[in-house]
Amino acid sequence: MQRRNFLAVLPGLLAAADDTAAPKPLFDGHSLAGWMIADGPESSYYVDDGAIVGSPAAEFPAWLRSERRYENFDLEFEYFLKGWMDGGVYFSAPEHGARSRCGFKVSLFHQQDTEMRTNSPGAIFPFIAPRLVNVKNQGEWNTMRIRLDWPKLEVWSNGAVTHALDVESVPELRRRLRSGRIGFDSLSYPLRFRNIRLRELP
Repeated sequence: MQRRNFLAVLPGLLAAADDTAAPKPLFDGHSLAGWMIADGPESSYYVDDGAIVGSPAAEFPAWLRSERRYENFDLEFEYFLKGWMDGGVYFSAPEHGARSRCGFKVSLFHQQDTEMRTNSPGAIFPFIAPRLVNVKNQGEWNTMRIRLDWPKLEVWSNGAVTHALDVESVPELRRRLRSGRIGFDSLSYPLRFRNIRLRELP
């Protein structure tokens, strides 16, 4: 590359390498702009009181997915649990196909497990049990953070680390997609999602 051309692209390269940039909102709080309802009717997900809500029409395999693909990222969001609720958050998921087996799914579930299992709240479903379960399920908002900087994957639930692993060291995960859609499913339960923010990593 000629020196002049290199200097022209250098600012963009430096910006892309900035690992301290502020996260950007993926949800504007009043519409599903930037998202698509897949494998289900348009009534599956809607916006109410500043949150995305799963409707009774959002039965499997319906899910809400990002229009964009993402690779390395730091994702944060809140989700609301009250009583029996079941769903999940996906990342590196394909647009079509088995999204929890080609990409990744972290379970969002109400149960306060004391024995960690591969279907416990916060599990990387259906293979990796979380380190702990600390969900709040009495009509409360929970926070989750997922940071994928391949091959390092870290997950936090309400501020506590639930996963910290090298994806390539796990036989069931090492061949997963490295980039794909981010999405949610609610399995017809009225799960709510808000304050969805993402910071892309280099």
